[in-house]
Amino acid sequence: MQQTRPQGIEANRINPDQIAIWNRVLFTACLRNVKAWGSGNRFNEVLQWASVSGWFASRRGWFGELSSSALEAELLRAARSLPPASRGNRAYRRTRWLHVLSEAYGTLGHTNLCRRWIQYDTALAHDVILLDQKGEAPANLVEAVEESGGRCVVLDAGLPLLQRASELRAYAWENADVVVLHIHPEDVIATTAFGVGGGPPVLFVNHADHTFWVGCAVADLVLDIRASGHFWTKQARGVERALMMPLPLVNSEQEPRQRSDVARQRVRRHFAIPDDATVLLTVGHPLKYEPISSLNFLDTAVRILQQCGNARLVAVGPGDSGAWRAAKQATGGRVLGVGYQDSALFCRAADLYLEGFPAGSLTALLEAGEAGLACVRAPREVVPPFSSDGLGLDEVKQPRDVEDYVRTAVGLAQDANARVELGKKLQHAIRSHHCGEGWLGRLREVKGLIPERHSVYPDFRPTPVEQHRRDWLIQYLHRNDPQVSISTIAAEAFIEAWKRTTGEPQIDKALWAALKACECGEVHGFSTEIGLGVDTVPHCDPGATHGAVRTPRPKQCFLSTFQDAATLWWLNKRIRRRGLRERLMANASLALASGRQDLARKLTYACLLKRISSLSDLAWIRMLVKTHISPRWLGGVKRMWKGEV
Repeated sequence: MQQTRPQGIEANRINPDQIAIWNRVLFTACLRNVKAWGSGNRFNEVLQWASVSGWFASRRGWFGELSSSALEAELLRAARSLPPASRGNRAYRRTRWLHVLSEAYGTLGHTNLCRRWIQYDTALAHDVILLDQKGEAPANLVEAVEESGGRCVVLDAGLPLLQRASELRAYAWENADVVVLHIHPEDVIATTAFGVGGGPPVLFVNHADHTFWVGCAVADLVLDIRASGHFWTKQARGVERALMMPLPLVNSEQEPRQRSDVARQRVRRHFAIPDDATVLLTVGHPLKYEPISSLNFLDTAVRILQQCGNARLVAVGPGDSGAWRAAKQATGGRVLGVGYQDSALFCRAADLYLEGFPAGSLTALLEAGEAGLACVRAPREVVPPFSSDGLGLDEVKQPRDVEDYVRTAVGLAQDANARVELGKKLQHAIRSHHCGEGWLGRLREVKGLIPERHSVYPDFRPTPVEQHRRDWLIQYLHRNDPQVSISTIAAEAFIEAWKRTTGEPQIDKALWAALKACECGEVHGFSTEIGLGVDTVPHCDPGATHGAVRTPRPKQCFLSTFQDAATLWWLNKRIRRRGLRERLMANASLALASGRQDLARKLTYACLLKRISSLSDLAWIRMLVKTHISPRWLGGVKRMWKGEV
């Protein structure tokens, strides 16, 4: 895979090296707590802190690595503490596969992947188990499962993580011939459940290939959805047991042409788009369009519209507010942010698809190409896998830079014949890999490589990604931050720790000293096993939550020492105040989801007593309303809103 350093990212106010060091120190602190609780055989706490570690590293705490053998080693130790499970009788029964999701959604990508997999692979019965579902299971997923002859199981999200891991293992060993993981990056339940050999083989769907995730040690096969993710699995995660498995897509060829024409006319009429206008379409989460340095999609789109007088841009995902409304006004109403809609409907009404940037959406681009639209891929300044690539996209040349992106889009917008020709080529390529018999043929190849029984692979050796890729993502994650400091990063990590653990996490003097020493440039070098390359490490008491590295501090005057102590005291006070609120709100949400409305109401009022400022918090107000409305009435309102009644 060709390695090129992007030209569109400037350092400006963000220092990626400094942020990566701070993130690594904080990840190490979380990992120390994981190990400390493990040494005391307190495995519920092990999973809690492992979840914090995974969440932090897979979000804004990324430090340049995509997996951690040290973290997963602790989960394997917790796995050995679970009660043994027994295999069910597989004779004379239909083959069953178990799909495991942390949480399922009605429309989002990884749930759609799972649902379409079940709908395509009709030779098997498919079960689904949801490990951390906050609400009802999506009706379309449940319907697909039941039509296959399987069942959808929702574990109680309020149960301890270790108990849910035990229930998952027991269910899988008893019922499944193969397990397929579609889990969130920070999910530690599945790794603990399958952290011992035996039982059904485990496939890991790498749908979050751009970020850190947990599960390398238990994956008999990693299924990568694109080439850049496949490259990272082998080169950075240290996992060789990987195969390419394209995303399954719906084949629109089966839809009557008349229905497609009606949909096209309806969309254009609803948004007052002339029949002869060229409609440019882009689909993605609003956050994916937020600019970073020279990569500004909206400015680029406005430039394209200025050169295409009869064109309109429709954005599915972003709404008509903020920068999108400003672009609409600047173009005389030719930029339309329509919010979350059925993107397939808009593919029928559009003429050309523009991949958004600085972060693209692979599924959306593939669905547009499958519908017959010519597509313009994000420029090469967006490093893979943050731009789309993979099977079926070789027909579309990737623009060199933003200027080339504009030229390509304008050329296709003004040349209907070129659009149609490229659209047909792309549609054929995508269908051959992602639809019908093409996708099923690839699935049969995967099935032929699945081992007879599950094994554990603790010896994977991750390596850091290339520095420019690490820096690119750090720049992207902090693109809206006016400044990044030790305090903001540490507070974010420990507030989440309050939410995910049952203790009272705080930053101790040792961790604060390590972070300050990094800022002073006194700590250099990393070790993938313990984090910082220093000699002495303090004992980590399971009763505390420090786990930091002891680092020699520079000589300080009394005033400087006092200022440090005061800063740490105020930071811990802030963490405690906000962390307690987040914990109460999370517990209230869980109680409400499980039907315990009285408990949810008490927790909501407890949050108000702890922080009177909750009265101005929209999230708290929404929770308050939900806890005072009967579930039956609320369900009726939701059905009316969706037009079901």
